[in-house]
Amino acid sequence: MPRILLCAATEFEIAPVLESLPRFEGRVDVLITGVGMLESTWNLAARLISDRPGYLVQAGIAGAVAPGQALGETVLIRRDTVGDLGVEEGGGFRSVFDLGFGDPAAAPWTDGWLVNNSVLPLFPGLAWCDAVTVNEISTAPERIGHYAALGASAESMEGAAFHYAALRSGLPFVQLRSFSNAAGVRDKSRWSIGPAIKQLNVHLLDVLTKLDSI
Repeated sequence: MPRILLCAATEFEIAPVLESLPRFEGRVDVLITGVGMLESTWNLAARLISDRPGYLVQAGIAGAVAPGQALGETVLIRRDTVGDLGVEEGGGFRSVFDLGFGDPAAAPWTDGWLVNNSVLPLFPGLAWCDAVTVNEISTAPERIGHYAALGASAESMEGAAFHYAALRSGLPFVQLRSFSNAAGVRDKSRWSIGPAIKQLNVHLLDVLTKLDSI
């Protein structure tokens, strides 16, 4: 059984690392989960029912929520949450926890966040940040400001699903994201997808090598 299960929403995001997998001699397996929380949750849960790897790794590009975030930078996600599960009312957004549906302190939640306390210290060369996971790519300045006020720097469509599955399964995990664009900016001439994927895969290969050596 492979020691590491590498997850990504699309093959495109991790294509450079896929070419390097033979060096791991079968110790790294790959799961392309599909885009969004639903596909990610189902495909990862179905896989973990039959296989139990030593480590879970998720890698992908992300939108930068925090102002001034450098495009192309790769970070580790320490905390993730679902950003758009709730209601927009009274000029602001209220989460399901704010509405009284569920306990934000009940496992696997910690104050409404899905927190990674496992192996991130093994990678001192990468910054840690927090993220929100959304069903709709954020374009409204008010919503982006809300996510930034929560403390999130990154936005993806799968991260919280990955954290939730990893925490519920009790497996150590790493979510790795590289910023490809600023949230809210739909002018793709200002995006940096190519450099973001290049840097993502450089650091992803380092992460896989480190985990494989433990």
